[in-house]
Amino acid sequence: MMLRFIVLFLFAALAPVKASELTCLSPDEARRAVSGQKLISIDQAARLARTRAGGEMISAQLCRIDNRLVYDIGILASGGKVARIGVDAASSTVKILR
Repeated sequence: MMLRFIVLFLFAALAPVKASELTCLSPDEARRAVSGQKLISIDQAARLARTRAGGEMISAQLCRIDNRLVYDIGILASGGKVARIGVDAASSTVKILR
């Protein structure tokens, strides 16, 4: 029961605030985008996010935010806090989303 609560809490914490600001690509669309442009891989983005926030990656998606491709990465930090880290797929710039 407690595990179910924790999983539901994590999904709620990672939900985008405004759907209009965040449009995530399907896995096939993400593969095409990464191979068709000079973008960092999801593994590279995950390393950058973990370096910034510490902790363990629990989710990652390539999304479009303000006409830029950004990896939206969920990190479970120490103490059970969830951080959403944005990593620009073109410039590798790291930003805390929430």
